[in-house]
Amino acid sequence: MATPAFICVYPGRAVESKDGSMQRVTPESSLQTLTQNVLDRASGLLSGEEFSTHTFGPAAIGVSVASENVHPINAGLCHTHFTDSQGVVFIGSLSNTQELQKQHLASTASAVCDGNPAALVGEMYKNKTGNKHSYPFLADMQGEFAFVLYDMEADSCLAARDESGKYMLTQGVDKKTGGLVITSALLTSSHEVAEIPAGSFIFGKHRARLTHPMSKTRKEVKETPARPDTPAPVCALTPEERASLKARQVETSAAAAARALANIAPIPPLEAVRAMADPTRP
Repeated sequence: MATPAFICVYPGRAVESKDGSMQRVTPESSLQTLTQNVLDRASGLLSGEEFSTHTFGPAAIGVSVASENVHPINAGLCHTHFTDSQGVVFIGSLSNTQELQKQHLASTASAVCDGNPAALVGEMYKNKTGNKHSYPFLADMQGEFAFVLYDMEADSCLAARDESGKYMLTQGVDKKTGGLVITSALLTSSHEVAEIPAGSFIFGKHRARLTHPMSKTRKEVKETPARPDTPAPVCALTPEERASLKARQVETSAAAAARALANIAPIPPLEAVRAMADPTRP
C-alpha cells in the first residue's frame, strides 16, 4: 500500500497568466501544480501519484487515490470526511475514540462518526466551545496521527500531529500563489515547506502559520476552595453608648462646619464694590 498523502491548499487572491489574460488562481489549479511535485519517499523521484480533488470555496484538499478509502470501516491508515462545508483527512489511528466521544460529543453526534476518526475530528471541531480559535479536544487525542481540516464557514484550516511524530506533516508557501500549503506528502525542494513539530498544531489560512503545542489546548478547571462560614458581625455597644457616639459625631460635624465658615471672608457691601471698581466715582 502506498504511503498515505494529502495536500491542502489555500491560494488566496493570487493571479496567473492563462490563455493570454490574467486570471485568478483557482484552488484546483494550485492543487494540480503541487501534486505534480510530489516525490516518492523511497526513490526521491517524482511519484506521479494521482490525487482526488475536493474543493471548498477558496480552498482545496487533495488525497492520494491509492490511499483514500471510501468506506471508513474498511479504512486502513487514511480516513476522510467530506461535507458541503468541511473537509477532514486523517492519517493514522486514535486509541481513545470512545473517551473522546463521551467527553466532547453528544450522543447524536457520536453516531455520525461511525468509527471514522476523520469524522470524529470534524464533529469535535463543530461542537467545540470557547472562542473560535479554541480547540480543547486536541490535548485529549491519543494515538499516532496527522490530520488537516478545512472549515469553509469559518474560512480557516486546522492541522495537527501527535507527539510520536510518526506521520509527516509540513506547512509552507505555495511558490505559484504565495498561499498556504499543508501536506503530509514530500514535495520538491522548489517549495518552501517546514515540518510541523510533533505534538503541535497550526490554524489559520494565510501563508506559514505559527505552531502551537497541542498540550496547551486543554481547559484547566480550577476548583474553588470552599470558604468557611463567616460569622455575623457582633455589635458590642449598648444603646446608651451608640447614642453617645452619634452625639459626638454630630458635634464633630458642626465644629468642622463652623471652622469652614470662619475662614470665608465677609462679602463687602455693593457700594464698596462699585467704589473699588471705579475710584473716580463719588
